[in-house]
Amino acid sequence: MSVPAVLLLIFRRADLAKKQIEALRAVRPARIYVAADGPRPAHPGDWADCRAVRRALDDIDWPCQVKTLFRSTNLGLKLAVSQAIDWFFEAEEEGIVLEEDCLPHPDFFSFCDALLLRYRDNPRVMQISGSNFQPGPRTGQSYFFSRYNHVWGWATWRRAWLAYRPQMEDLEVFLAEADCAGFWENRREKKYWTKIFRSAKENRVQSWAYRWTFTLWAEGGLCVYPEVNLITNLGFGTDATNTRKPDRRKTERRLAPLGTMTHPSTLMPLRNADRWTFEHLYWGDPLPRFIHHLEKLVQVLGASLAKPGPGSGSRSIRTFVSRNLSQKRSS
Repeated sequence: MSVPAVLLLIFRRADLAKKQIEALRAVRPARIYVAADGPRPAHPGDWADCRAVRRALDDIDWPCQVKTLFRSTNLGLKLAVSQAIDWFFEAEEEGIVLEEDCLPHPDFFSFCDALLLRYRDNPRVMQISGSNFQPGPRTGQSYFFSRYNHVWGWATWRRAWLAYRPQMEDLEVFLAEADCAGFWENRREKKYWTKIFRSAKENRVQSWAYRWTFTLWAEGGLCVYPEVNLITNLGFGTDATNTRKPDRRKTERRLAPLGTMTHPSTLMPLRNADRWTFEHLYWGDPLPRFIHHLEKLVQVLGASLAKPGPGSGSRSIRTFVSRNLSQKRSS
């Protein structure tokens, strides 16, 4: 099996980096690029953690070329990831991007290899995702196309990444054209993404991934989704930087083998899958969304309320909601 070049993004969790290297050992890529963000000034423990995760690279013991980009200061998620991808594609025409906590199934590598080749010269296809969070099978093929892109293990080409718009140029032009073209499935989708994109452009949201999503949409690009899930995220927990709270719909999807590769006959996004993605992974189910808004309200009004014990605000809200729901059911 041919394995594309791999960009491994690491930060401070050596245990997860070691698991990632074990997954890479099973397929033995010939070229690995490792980018590591630096320690955060306000977190003294980062210095030792960053050194430990970099030492984990000693576990790469098969014949391969390893190139490193180690930061001495912390750039933050937005710049650390996007600049690392810039660096990767200065040397490679195409490849795989993996963060230290995104563990791939072995079939992920053959999946990416086959589709990087198949769509190498098709400008409409801009990303290959390894994740699938759908509630069940969507097609009889090995993959389908989507407007939405997940970045828990993915692959792309230099020609696609060159279109990346970190400053979100022409955002308002895109939003106006999206309205005219009927791009949005409903008002909720328009409202959600208009707010997110404007917040990102004004740097109120520090996310490279939202900027990459905007790039795909502004360029009319599509993402490939495998019909089965090929990536599991091990990074949820109290020591995580950005994924402290597990997302049930994402964490409950188990890895599965891909099987014999078959291809869809048309290059069109699967609208029912995209609707599910927006409603359940972005907009959110009604009760969790209601609780989330209540929690944010408590945070905003916290200064004028009696201060609860650690974590008791969220628990009291959930207790209040569950009690009221049970009363409604019994009445």
